[in-house]
Amino acid sequence: MIKKRKAAAFNEIVEEQGKTCLVLVTRKDCTVCKRVHPKLEELSEDYPDFPFNEVDVNEQPGVLTKNHLKGVPQTIFYSGGNVKAVITGDRTQKDLPKDMMSGLDTALKVLKDIDDIGFMELTSRDVVRHPLVQKIVNAYEKYEEKQMKAARKKRS
Repeated sequence: MIKKRKAAAFNEIVEEQGKTCLVLVTRKDCTVCKRVHPKLEELSEDYPDFPFNEVDVNEQPGVLTKNHLKGVPQTIFYSGGNVKAVITGDRTQKDLPKDMMSGLDTALKVLKDIDDIGFMELTSRDVVRHPLVQKIVNAYEKYEEKQMKAARKKRS
């Protein structure tokens, strides 16, 4: 079971007591968050002794800035009062060249054969974006594709 936490409880568990736990940082109106939550709920049932928590940034906006997060959903692993790992799940949201692997790309490659770890791939049908944002994302994808073709042509 994922326990929804208010700021005071969250601070006490994570920072003061230094508990090891997982925290899902969400927002009520986040479409992707709604897709991730059931998967983590299943995991919490498989690991009943491991604490799973949820924090809504609309209710606790300081969580984003305090943890240097840029958006939601985020899954954060805490231990000893410190962040040990942050998992952000959108591989398209990175400021790296297409041929350079991000930390998430590396994690997918390294962890793919571990039975207790699963990955959920979302498509554009799962993610609701403002139409202008979608146009911007598409424009950058086309630009990057042209850059990669030009680089391949130059090497040939």
